[in-house]
Amino acid sequence: MGEKEFEKEFNKLTYSHEVSIVFNDFLDYTIDLFTINPDTKLFNCKNYKDKEYEYFYNMFRELVLWTRDELEHRPFFDGLGTFYEDIVQSKYKAGTTGQFFTPMDVTRLMTRLVDDEENPVEDVKCVYDCACGSSRTLLSHHTQRPYDLCFGWDLDSTSVKMSVINFLLHGVKGSVCHMNSLSLEFFTGFKVNEFIDLGRPFTVYQCSSWRESQVFIGHNTKQDVVTVKEEERPVVEKAMDKTKQTTLI
Repeated sequence: MGEKEFEKEFNKLTYSHEVSIVFNDFLDYTIDLFTINPDTKLFNCKNYKDKEYEYFYNMFRELVLWTRDELEHRPFFDGLGTFYEDIVQSKYKAGTTGQFFTPMDVTRLMTRLVDDEENPVEDVKCVYDCACGSSRTLLSHHTQRPYDLCFGWDLDSTSVKMSVINFLLHGVKGSVCHMNSLSLEFFTGFKVNEFIDLGRPFTVYQCSSWRESQVFIGHNTKQDVVTVKEEERPVVEKAMDKTKQTTLI
């Protein structure tokens, strides 16, 4: 299991399709598996033959197995970002766009320096990364403070989709927006795992506005401290006791 198996399935598609297109289509395919608003599906299966369509499922399966194996040895893992840097994205493209992902060891160090050790359910906060890439920093934060809501923004749509899938794989609750963090121009957004505290994990909801991406059931993200409605608190606390480190793996 691992990167080699994932790449093997990936290469079956790149014989007849361009590498970056296959990678982005795989991201669309995976997000669609968890999207709960049916009118916003991303993946266009008409571009592939029936047999090729099966390879996308095989890639998804291998990604889950690869991540599961890696999480036995480390608190979080960004297999998609690693594969994207090593296989999909050329050094030339990275240099001209200024897109370089933060090394995972650096994000772990940042987390230890900044985050508090304790994160009780009463101390839920919102954490933002305005240039999230594949969300390694937010994943690292989640391992230390799993109750916090995580919000990522990025101008690159591929990075946004990788972040959505990383949120799913690690059980992160929050949203990822494709937007310009400087001008605040919004393109699209995804709320991920909105209902994980209430017993329905692993969902994606595509948002039509930035405001919509910031509102979560039972939470008020306009404040620094997230508040839970009193009538929902017993249900939320009970669910969180079971899902403190929930993952898809």
